[in-house]
Amino acid sequence: MRFRTPLGVGMVAAAVVSYEVALTRIFSFRIWHHFAFMVLSVALLGTATSGVLLDRFPALGTKPASQAASYARAFGLSAVAVAFVVGTLSFDPATMATSVKPWLVLLVYYFALAVPFTFAGLAIVVALNARAPRVGSLYAADLAGAGLGAAASVFALAPFGADGLVWLVAALALLGAGLLSEERSFAWASVTVVLALVGVFVPSMLRIEPGPSKALAGLLDAKRFPNARVIDSEWNAISRIDVVEKTGKVSWTSRANHDEPPQSEIVIDGDAATPIIEYGGDRTKLAFLDDTLGAAAYLAFAPKHVLVIGAGGGVDVLTALRGGAERVDAVEVNPSIVRLMTGALKDRSSSLFERSDVTLIHSDGRAFVERSTDHYDAIQISLVDTWAATSQNAYSLAESHLYTLEAFTSYLQHLEPNGVLTMTRWAHAPPRETLRLCVIAARALDDGGWGEAADRIVMLGNGQLANMLVKRAPFTASELATLRNVADAFGYHFVYAPGIVGHNTYTEFFRSPNRADFVANYPYDVSVVTDDRPYFFQVQRWRDTKVAWGDTAMLSGRVVVLAVLVQSLLASALLLGLSRRSGIAGSFRAGVYFALIGVGFMFFEVALVQHATLLLGSATYALALALATLLCAAGIGSLFASQRAAKPRLALALAGVLSVASALVLHGFTARLLAESTPVRVLALVVASFPVAVLMGTAFPSGVSTFKESNLGRAWAINGCASVIGPILAALIAMDVGVTCVMVACGVCYALAAGLLRARLLV
Repeated sequence: MRFRTPLGVGMVAAAVVSYEVALTRIFSFRIWHHFAFMVLSVALLGTATSGVLLDRFPALGTKPASQAASYARAFGLSAVAVAFVVGTLSFDPATMATSVKPWLVLLVYYFALAVPFTFAGLAIVVALNARAPRVGSLYAADLAGAGLGAAASVFALAPFGADGLVWLVAALALLGAGLLSEERSFAWASVTVVLALVGVFVPSMLRIEPGPSKALAGLLDAKRFPNARVIDSEWNAISRIDVVEKTGKVSWTSRANHDEPPQSEIVIDGDAATPIIEYGGDRTKLAFLDDTLGAAAYLAFAPKHVLVIGAGGGVDVLTALRGGAERVDAVEVNPSIVRLMTGALKDRSSSLFERSDVTLIHSDGRAFVERSTDHYDAIQISLVDTWAATSQNAYSLAESHLYTLEAFTSYLQHLEPNGVLTMTRWAHAPPRETLRLCVIAARALDDGGWGEAADRIVMLGNGQLANMLVKRAPFTASELATLRNVADAFGYHFVYAPGIVGHNTYTEFFRSPNRADFVANYPYDVSVVTDDRPYFFQVQRWRDTKVAWGDTAMLSGRVVVLAVLVQSLLASALLLGLSRRSGIAGSFRAGVYFALIGVGFMFFEVALVQHATLLLGSATYALALALATLLCAAGIGSLFASQRAAKPRLALALAGVLSVASALVLHGFTARLLAESTPVRVLALVVASFPVAVLMGTAFPSGVSTFKESNLGRAWAINGCASVIGPILAALIAMDVGVTCVMVACGVCYALAAGLLRARLLV
């Protein structure tokens, strides 16, 4: 029986983390992903709220077993109810500058989401408080359960979906409640079974629908596409996939010289769409592809061996084959798209990916290039990221390792001597992303010793889009003449070409005597992005940030992160101000200690997730690996802290030192590890982070036992607030300075915490 309480706490903790994963996926499908970041950050303050409530109202924990079980059940049931509210209550971020309604809906989200997290926090903190100050073993169960929940939730998304995962979370919470309770209840056991069965067999009862700002809503607009319908939908760890069948005509170019065959759309997270051209195997129906910018490299250079990163529904592959490619390697990171295009949808694409001259590879594009020993006549990356979000500055919080300096260097190294790298992005005025591509390419050419960038880069445009062509060798007069003929014939125009285009932003950059000064003085941030700071879509600097009403800048990543920080600080101050004592953890010294270990742990977690994202090619898989490793290792550290032989000051000091060492090691070796197999990459991340996490896991129980005057509820509250603020500060540091500095900051936090454990350093 003595294992019932730790096991119950572990199950509730696993349910909490799994619920966070499910909500993140639901929000990414429903609204722009960075608003999920905003809402969940505040919702997680519910965990801190539980500590304040226990401190203010000790009666909430006088009967630990029965009360903790009741809170766990309340968490499970409210988790389903709140997910239903989030899935159905319409929220349109695009109207926030012109309407009050979305702000009211956002407020409802805040308060609704705080409810289940508060109940979950109460269930855990009440159980912990019953064992204070020897809380190490139970806290270890909390951490280990959360870590295992993070890993399990990722694997559960594909078979059960985000909606099914919510039902299973509720069942797991009720199962944990049964273990925490001293009484057995047939009624609650029956409810648990029902919730699990619903999650497995009828998860769609939650009715998760795309928000009005999502492209999927437009594709299903009965007025524009009266025959459109969703023929397949599924969740996976990366995204929600919807296949939309429609018969309406979609114009690919402004020229519209050709009749275009029907097409279906694979829609990713309700927004990014990749089309399937239903040409029935008749290549004459693909003539319209010649009018697209992606065809320029094929029409001008006729490459034979081509790499397409972001295969999607196969448009770029068809363009390459039409242009004369004899062998196409097509890389696709989304497992659902790979499965659909080789299964249920293969007839729509005329079995494109089963052709002998096409090889479909399920992999992250960057990792594939690093591992490949092949050299290509052309490497194509076209609109891999969702344009709808990017154009509204909503994608600027997302890191992308496809557009970093290290990535460009690798692309150029994998070209044949006369090969060409072709990238297509949406155009803006004044140029932002496309100019940044030129800046990064120029730096890569310079660092690689390949020569003057102005002679090796061409930019084509057709109004909405821009296409950059990069070669290691200079463009010859003959090649430029061919490109001119192609542009004239198919409706493109030169935005920049060596010796051809007159005065514009691109020529100013290439002809600038000091390109660094040009970039520094440009009205947008178009500086080089690296693997350590991979925010390609973040084109605003602090000095350029505007928060004018009606300005889309108010939706940019920096402004959102700053808004989250402000609201989190205000909410934390309000919560901590409700404490019974003026000193939230019993003394100023103890309060600073618990804040430092909370912020420091989140710094390390965020930085590790960034490194794991690069190595695994998926933010979701990266989050699962990082959380599973860190939390399970920290659980071991918590067990160690309960032993008399533990030396907490030494453990925290070593955690600080090893955090800095890990930062330097990962900074130097992460890119090199991309060429290794997946097991090797995973093992490297675990080895680099596990010892640090074990040492960091000693911090909370050591603090509870060391600061005798502290109250566990108040310590839990301040640590919870710090754990919310930590990721926000980490995001700000990563965007401006880099991920390595985030890990170094973690080391500083733990070194300071070790100092605070010394006798009366502060009073």
